[in-house]
Amino acid sequence: MAMSSFSSSFGLKSIQSLPTVIIPGDPIPSLSVTSITPPSGYTGCECFNISSDGTSIIFINGNQNVWLSFDCGVTWNEKMRLWAGGKKACISNSGKDSIILLTNLTIAISNDWGQNYNHVNVATGAAGATNWYDISMSDDGKYICLAGYNQKIYLHNNYGIGNYATWRKVTQLTTTNFYVCSMSKNGKYISASVSSAWNSECWYSSDYGVLGSFKKITTTIYGGFYTPSEFTILLTASGVSISKTIENTIAGLFTLQNTTLINSTNSNNIVTNLSGSTIYFIGLNNKDIYISTDYLKTATIFTTMTTLTLGIKYSENTQFMLVWDGTLKVLKTTYVL
Repeated sequence: MAMSSFSSSFGLKSIQSLPTVIIPGDPIPSLSVTSITPPSGYTGCECFNISSDGTSIIFINGNQNVWLSFDCGVTWNEKMRLWAGGKKACISNSGKDSIILLTNLTIAISNDWGQNYNHVNVATGAAGATNWYDISMSDDGKYICLAGYNQKIYLHNNYGIGNYATWRKVTQLTTTNFYVCSMSKNGKYISASVSSAWNSECWYSSDYGVLGSFKKITTTIYGGFYTPSEFTILLTASGVSISKTIENTIAGLFTLQNTTLINSTNSNNIVTNLSGSTIYFIGLNNKDIYISTDYLKTATIFTTMTTLTLGIKYSENTQFMLVWDGTLKVLKTTYVL
C-alpha cells in the first residue's frame, strides 16, 4: 500500500474537518502515514498517547523527558524530565490535563498544559507493595481510573487535583490485582480486567464508579479490550464479542472464527471505533495492522509497519492512530471509521 505524508497545513483545522463515514462492507479506506518524532535529540520511547479528538499527544522519550503536542504532532513542547521512567500516559482533548504512571510506583499529574507536574503516591499508607499497571481518563480529564497490583482500582472525579487522600479505592471488589482498566469518553462506564495472563475476570461500573456500582462478569474471559466509548470488546473462549454496554457483551453480536490472528499479549493491540463496526488489531508478527469493517467477521491487512512494541493508541472514530516502530507515527485514515 502506498503511504503518503501529511501536508504542511495539517493541524487542528484538518482534524475537525468532516471525513466520509464508512459503512460496513465498503472498500477499505485509504491511509496516510507520517513520522512525527519530537525534535532535538530524543532517545527511544517509554510511552505515548493521543487524545480522543486526535488533537493532543503526550510522549515520554527514553530519557524520561515529557513532550506535548496540541496539534497532532505538527509542533512540540518539551516540558520537563520526570523523576522516574514512564509506563503509561493519558491526555485530555484540550491538553490541559495529563497523567503519567511512573516506574517508581507513583504518578505525575499536570493540570496546566504540562507546565508543572504534581508527584503523587496514590497508595500512601496502604499495606503491601503497589505496582500501577494501567490508567484511563475521560475526554475532559475530570474522571480518572488507576489499576494496580495489590491495590485493586482507584478513582478520582476532580482532574486528579489534590494529594493521595483525594483518591478513592474501590473496596467493593473481591479481587486485589488488576492489570487493565478503561473508561468511556464521559467517564460513566468503567471496566477493569484482573489478569495479564488472559484468563481472568472482569469488573465494570455503568455509573461513574460510585459506591456499590461495580459488577462482576462471571464468565471466564481470555482478555479484555476496551474502547474510549461505551463499546467493549472481550476475547472469550468462543471468540470475540462486542456490545454497546459491557452488561450485554458476553452474549455478543458476533463470533470471530480465527482469533489466532490477534496478538493478545497486549491489551492495546486491538481497538474499535464508536460504532463498533470497524476494528483494527496488531497481528502475531507485531508488524501487520489488520482492519475489519464487518464486526470481525473478516479481516485484511491494512498496513505493515516496522516492529510495533507499544500497541495502537487511537482517537475517537479511529481517524487518527498513533504507533511506535522506532519512530513515532500517526496513521490517518480518510474516513470516520
